[in-house]
Order: sequence, then C-alpha cells, then structure tokens
Amino acid sequence: MLSRREGKNSIRNDAAAVPPSAISANNRGVADAPVAHRAVARLIDFLVGVALFVAMVVTVNAAFGASPDGTGVMIVATLATYLAYLLYEVMLVGVLGRTLGKLVMGLNVVRVEDGRRPGLWRSFLRNLVPTVLLVAFFPLYPLPYVAAAVAKDHRWPHDRLAGTRVVRGS
Repeated sequence: MLSRREGKNSIRNDAAAVPPSAISANNRGVADAPVAHRAVARLIDFLVGVALFVAMVVTVNAAFGASPDGTGVMIVATLATYLAYLLYEVMLVGVLGRTLGKLVMGLNVVRVEDGRRPGLWRSFLRNLVPTVLLVAFFPLYPLPYVAAAVAKDHRWPHDRLAGTRVVRGS
C-alpha cells in the first residue's frame, strides 16, 4: 500500500495479506503482483484500447468522411489509436506508476532497485517488447505474458528490459 507518512513514492506491504513466497528479494516487504491480477489489468487496459479505437473511427469518419470501402478510415483510426494508446501506457505508468487497469486491480509499476515510480524513459522501455511484437508479428504478442507465467519471479520480459516490476499496492 502507499503510505502518506512514508512519502508518495514509497510502497509498504500489508503483511497479513501477502504470503512469504510472494515477496521479492528486491525491495523486501513488497509483494510481486500475481499473474492473474496482471492479466485482468491487461484486459481492462485492452478494453480502454477498444474504446479508443471506436472513438477514433467515429472521429476520423466524421472529420474526413467515409471512404467507399472504409479502408482509409480504418488505417488512419488504427494509427491514431496505436499512438494514443502508447501515450496512455507510457504517460500513466511513467508518471503515476499505473494504468487504469492496474489502478482497478490495485497494482503499481516500480523500479526494481529502489521501488520508485519508473519515470517516462523506463515506461517507454517497458512498452518496447509488446509494441515490437504487436507491430512486427501480431501472433507473438501474447509471448511476454506467457513467459511471465512460467518465470520463477513472474517478471515479464519488458519489465526486465526496463528494470521494473509490478507489485501489489494501492
């Protein structure tokens, strides 16, 4: 949980709710987020992305008019959604340490070495692996999430790249 007395960037553990096996070696006393909670948070963020896409399709269609086959509207709406969603992820995780999905699930993204919020650069790095897989080869997009489920510490490849981890918090 975040504690106002300990400062706005510190995170402490509610010891009664966290089994010892969930405590990471780094930042002792802070529990790593369960994979299932992360998956639900990702689903919520995916639904935010779908809502963004629908809004972009309506906006692009209203601004430029429908093309005969709809291709132009879809291409522009897809690119606009991709950029808006990237901003959503990078800005919210970088500045607040969480997206809407993580907020609902009570999760925070923190730096491994000191437990502080990741900042914009690390947040951008966290998005590289999923973004590259999404753009380059869509069927591999779930790969980092599957890798995390089987990894001992459940850190996902993009968390390793950015030096971050997802923890329980409020």
